[in-house]
Amino acid sequence: MAGKKAKPVKKSRARKAPSSAKRAAKPVKAAVRKPAAEAVKVPERRLIGEVTHYFTHINVAVVKLSDTLRRGEKILIQGATTNMEQTVNSMQIEHASVEVARPGDSIGLKVADRVREGDRVFRV
Repeated sequence: MAGKKAKPVKKSRARKAPSSAKRAAKPVKAAVRKPAAEAVKVPERRLIGEVTHYFTHINVAVVKLSDTLRRGEKILIQGATTNMEQTVNSMQIEHASVEVARPGDSIGLKVADRVREGDRVFRV
């Protein structure tokens, strides 16, 4: 081993921290505040029930009510893929038309479009 030379060891260079002068030279982005859009008036809505079944061939939803519902009131039915608003025109309990349904009643409600089980019904 007398004839072999040792490999030179590389010295690691320590990085220099940027000086404060360099930091100050970078432009600072100021937060720009955009004017708020005009407030859109969202109609107040109140949960009044949930769809428990839907009959596709007659477009009737069975709704379990948690609040009173009257014929002629405007309702909103919302779910994962459902978002429709309509007026209550036809409402039945046990195949008899009713004008007013009370909390706890399961009603048959004629709907304009397909709804799904679990969709929530709101009064608008």
